[in-house]
Amino acid sequence: MGRDNATHTPVTRSSNRRILHVDDDPVTREAVRGILSAEHEVISARGLTDALDLAKAGKFVLYLLGGMFRDGSSLELCYELRVLDPKVPVLFHSFLPNDLRQRLVLAGAAEIVDKSASAAALGDAVRRHVDPASQSQRRRTASTAR
Repeated sequence: MGRDNATHTPVTRSSNRRILHVDDDPVTREAVRGILSAEHEVISARGLTDALDLAKAGKFVLYLLGGMFRDGSSLELCYELRVLDPKVPVLFHSFLPNDLRQRLVLAGAAEIVDKSASAAALGDAVRRHVDPASQSQRRRTASTAR
């Protein structure tokens, strides 16, 4: 019910490129799929329940979340996903007020990209959290900053 039918195609890319994208707006889900599908396999869900079912059933390298869902909050989903697999980064792509953004970072969100940002900005943010070279560079930068 909550998943897009288009996401139930055979897996053609390795699981190290699979992204779980959760957004209740079908236009946004298609736009994000269009932006990211050249480099990643994007599996979409409409809400919290479907997202958790998919996350439990498959391996993902990134959780990309929209703002609000009919069956729960983005904050609740972020917490649940962090408990499920704390190694998978959570990236938000949303119009969120500053107070909620701060709570999401405290809940474990790696980054928040505003929906008004360009497609290239979203792609860059995803690559920062998915690509092994970017992850290694972030770790080196973080360790030298201490």
